[in-house]
Amino acid sequence: MDSAFGARIPRFEDVRFVTGRGGSYVADIEMPRTLYLKFVRSPYGHARIKGIDKSEALKMPGVYGVFTYEDIRDGVANIPTAWVIPNSDIKAVPYPPLANGKVRYAGEAVAAVLASDQYTAEDAVEKVKVDYEPLLAVTTQEEALKEGAPQLHEEAPGNVAFRWTVSGGDVDGEFRKAKHVLKKRIVNQRLQPAAMEPRAALASYDSGRGGAYTVRHVTEPARAQAPPFTDPLNPGAQDKGHIT
Repeated sequence: MDSAFGARIPRFEDVRFVTGRGGSYVADIEMPRTLYLKFVRSPYGHARIKGIDKSEALKMPGVYGVFTYEDIRDGVANIPTAWVIPNSDIKAVPYPPLANGKVRYAGEAVAAVLASDQYTAEDAVEKVKVDYEPLLAVTTQEEALKEGAPQLHEEAPGNVAFRWTVSGGDVDGEFRKAKHVLKKRIVNQRLQPAAMEPRAALASYDSGRGGAYTVRHVTEPARAQAPPFTDPLNPGAQDKGHIT
């Protein structure tokens, strides 16, 4: 084989993964007294939350709790939303784990249900009633940048997260010298490299080890995921968290 590009290269690892024998998936790990967490998610891309009624879900056998933003606001910090980009005016907008008064994309978590098993948790999610006031929404970046477009975050005027300019050499001069200049707008499909396993995580807490906890979840950069699990849950005790 002269080149790997375009060649049919046999894969030797696939069989064990597609047959479920490739490693430890979250569902394969059984721990005593495990509770299951499911989320109530918004069907709207932009809406104001007028009220959440969790009374019916709380009456269900096997439901240990139903949580909204008001329940966690003093104990769980915001989710990090941005890396530091040099020479930019990046705006890290608040992103709480559960929506605070407004949802800004379809599927945003509004409430969390904790139950004794997966199916009870899913049924309880259906019992949580959320009163939404739909707001104007847009679906493209161009529409979001137009004057008068719905504003998602007050901290990011004009729906602009940051402006970042990178350049080198005489760019304008090279364009002037070019025989042809082509300008084209290309739209690509959304691409999300992901594991076979859906988003899932298993967390365990050990009071006998001074409050140490372990989180197992599907991720690529495990260490990059550590701050959300350490800072919000137990500020100042990052050494007690173990991410796998």
